[in-house]
Amino acid sequence: MATTFRPTPAFTLIYGLTTGVAGGLAVLGVHWVIDSVTGRWEPNSAVFASMAVVLLLTGVTAGSVRSRSLTLVPEGIVVVRDRVRTLLRWSDFEEVRQTGLLRRDELVFSKGQLSPADQDKPVAERVLDRMRRNGADRMVVVADFVTDWKSTEIHDAVKRATRG
Repeated sequence: MATTFRPTPAFTLIYGLTTGVAGGLAVLGVHWVIDSVTGRWEPNSAVFASMAVVLLLTGVTAGSVRSRSLTLVPEGIVVVRDRVRTLLRWSDFEEVRQTGLLRRDELVFSKGQLSPADQDKPVAERVLDRMRRNGADRMVVVADFVTDWKSTEIHDAVKRATRG
């Protein structure tokens, strides 16, 4: 039986806010450059525009992140992100390692199978190449989907994969 997990609210919020704030700062910087060239500094319009961009980008990014999923199936894990379905088979499982500044657990596989999440909407080859380059076709940060993944059936499946 398949069990599906969605990104945690904390991960979604942090990812969305990071993108939103970066976009807002970029808009504020562009306003500053334009206003310094024209000689008029209008802080109200600059702050209003940057806050609007922060809210818009945070919402759009959070919606995009929430559309991701991790599904535990008998043959492995299926991860859907950026309209791409990645099948990571237990027979290709290599290790659990900690990654990043926050030391989050990542499941690493020797290979993965990429395909469009929706067969009617093909995915651009550059998207697949980017996923292969950054290793998204071979790994998944499981902590993005489950806060305490070691208390779930994912941990049981990992233990079975490492034994057999």
